[in-house]
Amino acid sequence: MRVNDLWIDSTPVGDAVNYGALKTHEMGHPDYWEELQRRGSVPRDEEYDEIPRGRANFDTRKETWYLFLDRCIRERPEMVSRIFEALHLPPEPATKVDGDSHYV
Repeated sequence: MRVNDLWIDSTPVGDAVNYGALKTHEMGHPDYWEELQRRGSVPRDEEYDEIPRGRANFDTRKETWYLFLDRCIRERPEMVSRIFEALHLPPEPATKVDGDSHYV
């Protein structure tokens, strides 16, 4: 696996599921990682939580995007830019980039 590899599974916000006031992607990281392993896109001997990851959510009350990323991704501006572009996220401050205890 290369350090610049990027795998994104996304849902248009209109089709996303509700999680309180947040709109989020229905599929979790474990299921998506298994799908990638079945396709042969990622190593079968690595677990999903060993790989840096993140998630984008939309807060319907604040009309703000939240992009939660592993710190090692946040420290790479070119990777963050690729994610913004792939997910068609508006620039900050309409999208807030932060960490989360799930992504370390």
